[in-house]
Amino acid sequence: RWKLFPLQKMKKLLQRLTKRAIGDEKERLAERFLCAQGAQVIGRNVSGPRGEIDLIVKHGGYLIFVETRYRNNQSFGGAAASVSASKQAKVIATAQHFLQRHPRWQRSPCRFDVIALEGESINWIKDAFQLE
Repeated sequence: RWKLFPLQKMKKLLQRLTKRAIGDEKERLAERFLCAQGAQVIGRNVSGPRGEIDLIVKHGGYLIFVETRYRNNQSFGGAAASVSASKQAKVIATAQHFLQRHPRWQRSPCRFDVIALEGESINWIKDAFQLE
């Protein structure tokens, strides 16, 4: 049997699906951008107990854990400013989990970068945050 959803619930569901689709497209755009710069993709949407890393790439001798952020404009500080201390901690914990599970990468120098997409511009922020 079909279950009818109230209109308000349906609108919220569609908004969530639309946001996820936009996020997926922006992550693919970030990946294409990094590959055009010579990066080699090691992993996409890598999960751990505390979170997820959008991309893991190898570039310039570094293993880079990449957080991708998109904003239509720079309101509220823009895309880069939306990577909170809490999000940074989750990315760091997930990177540590990844390295524990993949010993071949443990000797590689690591870095945490942000790809900030605002409107049509792409900003690659290298070494955006560090392990404290």
